[in-house]
Amino acid sequence: MSDIRVRPKALVFLDFDGVVHDRFDPPYFIPAHLSLIDNVLRDFPGVGVVISSHWRLNGSLDTLRQALGPIGERVIGQTPKLNYRRRFDEVKKYLTDTGYEDIPWVAIDDQADLFPLDAPLVLTDGYGMTPEFAGELRAALKEMMRAGTNTNVNRCIRQLYEHPGPKLPFEALFERDEDECE
Repeated sequence: MSDIRVRPKALVFLDFDGVVHDRFDPPYFIPAHLSLIDNVLRDFPGVGVVISSHWRLNGSLDTLRQALGPIGERVIGQTPKLNYRRRFDEVKKYLTDTGYEDIPWVAIDDQADLFPLDAPLVLTDGYGMTPEFAGELRAALKEMMRAGTNTNVNRCIRQLYEHPGPKLPFEALFERDEDECE
């Protein structure tokens, strides 16, 4: 359980479509997807969750917290709606408005085009959270907590998606020297 009254050590910006439910099926949250995220977050008690999904525009924050089950206890806010902007712009605005610019963060989303290439993003495939994506989230949070920043996470995530040949295991990127992720 997380105490949302204290300043978080890191933030997770959570999309719903393609993350907590399959983008291609009716919009019902899938308990297995929520459980994968919750299991990762349990190992990082200082991490807060911010809702970045479009769902934030149609429901109250309390309703969304309830729908997220145990993850809902960690929800500390939602990104603002900025017309004609990318989700990344909404994340940056949230960080500025809350004074959290110095807090490392990662987004979980299924739309890469809503973020710059160097953004700290766990990119799902649109079908929802999987153990592989949960492993990427765990590795990103572990690195952010170790370094106190998401700079190395940004570099390593970018390298993961740009790596020619077979996809590298996400966790392996952080086992290498920090300079290797440049």
